[in-house]
Amino acid sequence: MVMRPNRLRTDAWREIRHTFSRFLSLVILSALAVAFLVGLRAAAPHMEYTADQYYDETRLMDGYVLSTMGLTDEDLEALAAAPGVAQVEGGWNLDAIAIDSVVTVRSLPEQLNQLTVKEGRLPRSENECVTETLLLDSLGLSVGDTLELTAAEDEEEDLSCWTYTVVGTVTSPLYVGTDRGTSRLGNGAVDGFVYVPADNFQLDVYTVAYFTGQGLAELESYSDEYDDRAEALLDSLEPLSEERAALRDDVVRQEAQEELDDAQRDIDEAQEELDDAKAQLEQARAELDAGWQQYYDGLSQLTTSITDGRAQLEETAATLVNGWQDYYDGQAQYEAALADYESQAAQLAAAEQELEQGQAQYEAALAPYAGTPQYALVEQHLAPQKAQLDETAATLTETHDHLTAGQAQYDEALAELNRQQLAGQAQLSGSLAQLDEGETAYARSLGQYAAAVAEAEPELEDARQELADGQQELDEMEPCEWYVLGRDGNAGIVGYSQDAQRVANLAAVFPVIFFVVAALACLTTMTRMVEEQRSQIGALKALGFTRMAISWKYLGYAAAASCTGGLAGLALGATLIPAVIANAFAIMYTMPSLQYKSLPVLYTLSVLLAVVCTTGASLWACFATLIDTPANLMRPRAPKPGRRVFLEYCTPLWRHLSFTWKVTMRNLFRYQRRFWMTVLGIGGCTALIVTGFGLHDSIFAILDNQYDEICVYDTLVGIDSDLSQG
Repeated sequence: MVMRPNRLRTDAWREIRHTFSRFLSLVILSALAVAFLVGLRAAAPHMEYTADQYYDETRLMDGYVLSTMGLTDEDLEALAAAPGVAQVEGGWNLDAIAIDSVVTVRSLPEQLNQLTVKEGRLPRSENECVTETLLLDSLGLSVGDTLELTAAEDEEEDLSCWTYTVVGTVTSPLYVGTDRGTSRLGNGAVDGFVYVPADNFQLDVYTVAYFTGQGLAELESYSDEYDDRAEALLDSLEPLSEERAALRDDVVRQEAQEELDDAQRDIDEAQEELDDAKAQLEQARAELDAGWQQYYDGLSQLTTSITDGRAQLEETAATLVNGWQDYYDGQAQYEAALADYESQAAQLAAAEQELEQGQAQYEAALAPYAGTPQYALVEQHLAPQKAQLDETAATLTETHDHLTAGQAQYDEALAELNRQQLAGQAQLSGSLAQLDEGETAYARSLGQYAAAVAEAEPELEDARQELADGQQELDEMEPCEWYVLGRDGNAGIVGYSQDAQRVANLAAVFPVIFFVVAALACLTTMTRMVEEQRSQIGALKALGFTRMAISWKYLGYAAAASCTGGLAGLALGATLIPAVIANAFAIMYTMPSLQYKSLPVLYTLSVLLAVVCTTGASLWACFATLIDTPANLMRPRAPKPGRRVFLEYCTPLWRHLSFTWKVTMRNLFRYQRRFWMTVLGIGGCTALIVTGFGLHDSIFAILDNQYDEICVYDTLVGIDSDLSQG
């Protein structure tokens, strides 16, 4: 009786039920192979798709512009008008110290590079800020605490507020990795970011300009098409960057030169003021010296005048004294002569009286004797003396009048001399007081000038040095340059894609090993199954079943196991493994939850590859048996003929082997296919284990080599170029 094909199908299902553990092993191996292939291959597309959705939601820039001299509103307008540019937004940033960490302070974005609030809210006033959770944890702060920033010495005026209240934590598409950049502050590495209102920045120019390209948002961020179009956009902006950089360079150099010229004028004016003050002091000194000379000349003239006047007065006084002496001598002579005259006059009067007394008598008796010679002689004798007395009296009177007039002149001259002396002394005293006041004022002005010079000279010298340094820096200043960079200029964005691709590269190793192991296991299982059912296969062939009909049992067995395992592995690999990988990268990158991308080609090819491997191994196992005749198949397979193995020719070695080892060696060489399948299977499993430990050791060995052999330092010490050489 010939069995119908449905009986073969029933037999196949019965075989699966009776050998379920063998069937399950094939299912598990197929599931592992497909799971690792799909999981490792799909992890990168899923991660990149998640990143692309995140970039689109936050409107991440497609490129940004940095300038060595800052960016102006005109630069942003020119950039926005460039072909292919969709949107432009300027921003500010600077580095500061927050407690013991270095942070980058950025202005809140308006349209591009939007922030995602994780806790709290965005700032609403100038003294509020947001930051990242990692920074708050490292500083020991939380939302609601006060964060005080410390600026560099040359950036203290760049922000209107340096103390903020943390009102929330955010994530930024500009910081998807752990790298926060470098800084000239602290240890040289930035530890986090802080966003503050844009109005807080007091800078005249933008520090960065972000832009998006037309049509780039519709493309996948990590696709080749996006890279090509973004690169083309960046190349098209090169002429604009050169043009705007040249214009900015001219403006900055002109403004800097004007500032230097203004500084030079200020220095010249300050020096001119010092020179004018010095000239005024010199003029005042000259005037004081002239005043002192006039004072000494006047004092000399006054002394000479007084001396001459006193000499004249003394001479006059001597003349007056002599005159008065002569007058007094004449007066004495006059008085003596007058006394003599009066004596004689008295005698004459007595004589006259006697004469008068006797006159009467005499006139009466001696009238004829009136003109006696005695009387005439007395009168004649006194008349010259009388005349001389009268002349002497007149002379004395004249001399007295002359001396009185001379005395009056002398008194008047003495009074005038005293008045002149007092006036001269008063004038000289006034001049001396003025000179003293001038000397005091001069000394005070000289002290003020000396103090001003002592204070101004170092400042002027510093100003001249700064001016010279500024002029040298201006002369040596490098030309302005624009750096037009794309997303590949952000280490976090590029690193995320590279790490995702590294995971995808593992798919070239791990799944291959699993597929080889699965194929070998399937080949071993199906070979053993075929060998066990050799007689049944011969009976089926003898009953008239074709090779294809008989092989469908074994091919279906392998296909069912591979399809079941492939679908289970597909479900596991398309969801769990990418999630685990993405979660592992979450310690390095800030990304939202993994979003899955449909990959029908990968899913289909992975399952088909598992089916092909297992069914191919089954076909290979059945082929050698199905081509044999039914008579040979229904008889037990004759054991392979024994023969001497290679080790038997090594007599000393073979002689020392036990009987068990000799049997083992003969079986290894007799059944080489089983030997090599076992070797390959164990080798594959060992390869997986070694690969896992190798990845672990390689990653951690890089850290040891980097910081123990390459960067052999614990700290860095820098020298500020502005420090004095002294």
